[in-house]
Amino acid sequence: MNEVFHPQINGFRDFLQCQHYGSRTRNDYEKHVLHFFQWCKKSSSQENETIEKCILDYLKFIRINEGSLARYNMIRAAVRSYYFYSTGKKLFLSPKAFTQEWIEIEIDGFCVYLQDVAALDEAGIASHRHYIARLLNYAYDNGICEVSQLTARIVRDFLAVELVHYKPSSKKTIITRIRNYFRYLEFRGVPIQEEVLKLPMSAPVWSMSAIPKTLTDPETQAVLACFDRSTAEGARDYAIAICMVELGLRCVEVTSLALDDFNWHRATVRIQKTKTHADRILPLPANVGEAVASYLMHYRKNSDSRKIFLSISRRNGKEMSIQQVRNVIKRAFKRAGITSAVSPHTFRHTKARTMFENGSCLKLIADILGHKSIDTSRIYTKVNIEELRLAACPWPEVDYE
Repeated sequence: MNEVFHPQINGFRDFLQCQHYGSRTRNDYEKHVLHFFQWCKKSSSQENETIEKCILDYLKFIRINEGSLARYNMIRAAVRSYYFYSTGKKLFLSPKAFTQEWIEIEIDGFCVYLQDVAALDEAGIASHRHYIARLLNYAYDNGICEVSQLTARIVRDFLAVELVHYKPSSKKTIITRIRNYFRYLEFRGVPIQEEVLKLPMSAPVWSMSAIPKTLTDPETQAVLACFDRSTAEGARDYAIAICMVELGLRCVEVTSLALDDFNWHRATVRIQKTKTHADRILPLPANVGEAVASYLMHYRKNSDSRKIFLSISRRNGKEMSIQQVRNVIKRAFKRAGITSAVSPHTFRHTKARTMFENGSCLKLIADILGHKSIDTSRIYTKVNIEELRLAACPWPEVDYE
């Protein structure tokens, strides 16, 4: 692998800067890539290997010898970035490349349970798979060869490493995934050490403690205006964005939109693969219909797939993934100059706030957004500043004379 022995580290540093990585991340990535080069030079068997094979072997080496899961993930991200810089292609690292067979079998069984018994959606199953794979790989790296050998210390140590950089709501999500896994093991009758089951699997997150982040009207318009609708990619991405803005869709709901879901005569659209497993029929706003129709008539490639939104570039014609939809919106936020902590889900918060400010009741908001309970929609009463001002009492003045 001759290209690794003559690294253009300065060019890689400039590449990271152009990608707007922070100075600390650039320094860390450079350090990890240099270590990768040194490892390749010491491994004489790597001389005739491709860079892909070298990276896979290196990450297996790091996985075995690196005690910190967070550090391993940083190293993994660094060498993937270098691969993209040096080849112009993204490196897909299959989880199976680093996972023991018994772990894959265990996770596959858990996912079948989540689908058939717990009736979770695709995104929920993927999230469970991700975190349980991390837990079991961490356990394997610490000498555990089957789930019945899991100890409370292993679980505590994993959570201490995994949760250190997450906000409380994300910590709750991860802990819930692990708690669900132990419930699954109990369901199967797998013998689990009693001390593991006694672990306090909960996170201190108080209901309605935070105020949802929303966009102002000018910010929303700036996002919608940043798409070049004269190109295939721009027309598709604008249609995605307008669906999320006007309909308050989740990313998974956008990817599930199909040609058969649009009833153009009745001006309605059916939303499937919802979080609550219940389809809903929504009115189709004119601007959403126009954007989707324009994309379909002028830019969408012919495909056997019935899905509306298809990939362009090297995955041309393939159905878009949830992560691709997220990336479309994240790039739009960046082009629109919105630097605050926002995500594609911010569009849902904004839609709910706008509806509430315009006089919609919580039941209607819940129906539009697909909330199973009205209580989920109550949090949006906290973002209607004008009504909160009316509810606030004047501060009493005190006469000291």
